[in-house]
Amino acid sequence: MIKNIILVFSLILLLSACSDKQEHHVSGKSIKVGVLVPMTGENKRFSQQSVLGLQAAQKMKKYLNNGDEIVFEIRDTKSTQEGTQKAFKELQAKDVKVIMALLGSDNVLAIKEQVSKSEIPTIVTIATSSFLTSADGFISQVCMNNSTQSIVASHYIRDEKFYQNVGVVYDKNSHYSTSLAKEFRDDFIKIGGKIIFFLDVSDTKGIQEFNNISHSGIEMIFNTTNSILTMKLLKILKKKKSKIELLGSDGLLSNAIHDSKNDLHLLNGVYVLDHYAHDVHKGRKQKKFQNSIGDEKYKHSSYAFLSYDGYQLLTYAFEKCPQYSKECINKHIKNSDVIKGISGNFSMQNYQSKRNIYVDKIEKASLKKEVVIY
Repeated sequence: MIKNIILVFSLILLLSACSDKQEHHVSGKSIKVGVLVPMTGENKRFSQQSVLGLQAAQKMKKYLNNGDEIVFEIRDTKSTQEGTQKAFKELQAKDVKVIMALLGSDNVLAIKEQVSKSEIPTIVTIATSSFLTSADGFISQVCMNNSTQSIVASHYIRDEKFYQNVGVVYDKNSHYSTSLAKEFRDDFIKIGGKIIFFLDVSDTKGIQEFNNISHSGIEMIFNTTNSILTMKLLKILKKKKSKIELLGSDGLLSNAIHDSKNDLHLLNGVYVLDHYAHDVHKGRKQKKFQNSIGDEKYKHSSYAFLSYDGYQLLTYAFEKCPQYSKECINKHIKNSDVIKGISGNFSMQNYQSKRNIYVDKIEKASLKKEVVIY
């Protein structure tokens, strides 16, 4: 009996050793992945959270099953279209197999033609414009697009909140903000809702007009602006002791964590559309990922979570394409099997992700699940 136990124990140790050896197998080959990210300029609020998420995901799986190593070539886009186009050319010269675009919609649109000509598969993590992807293109969105976001917002307001009268505020200087606001306006009217006002609040005049508008009869405001403008609007509503509710668009809290640390309490009670909720069940992998991020304040960042999901899609395509041809990689990025994201599973269908969309309520700088709609 003792001999048998020793034999079994020895076998377990042997299998464990083999498993560890396979896990740490290194081929000596590397695959270059380009990363476009605004490390400087007005959009740098995206960068730290997105990059930390990408690096944390890489720590969890640096090597593919064949032992090839994923290596990042990171370029600062400087938050401008010109800077993004220049950075793309630099990555193209480095012969990267895939580009991870941790950018807003405006700057992804600026390189759409370059992506098409170069045929470099490009994974977008946070740009939600509905005009980025095309049937014959090479850009894929891990995040939801504006069309999905608009439809979810419209039906949530009408079917869950039972509201009919809504105001819309947007920033004319942002393609993302303007296009999402217009899509929502059209979708909400189509299902019988009323848009009481449609207001650009990008400057002092717009803020003053918002302050002067009679909010009588308005039940909710749909807001597509960034956190800085949102804080200004919330201060006005608070000063007026208004009971009007506000529904913000995706990434608002992640944006605010960087930009408006001292005013985060103003967001308490604000509803937002997002890809995740922080109070859903946390699995072992999610906890490991969050611990790998390092910076405590970014552990709940949607930007970081979406970078993780983008990295999973990247490695999925590489595993499917051992020769790493652009055509093969793009095929599997465009349409994928189910992939395990950090807070839920998703799949890619025709360059766009199919995933749950959350309506959350912000409480103490955390996203609390209100309802899952999509």
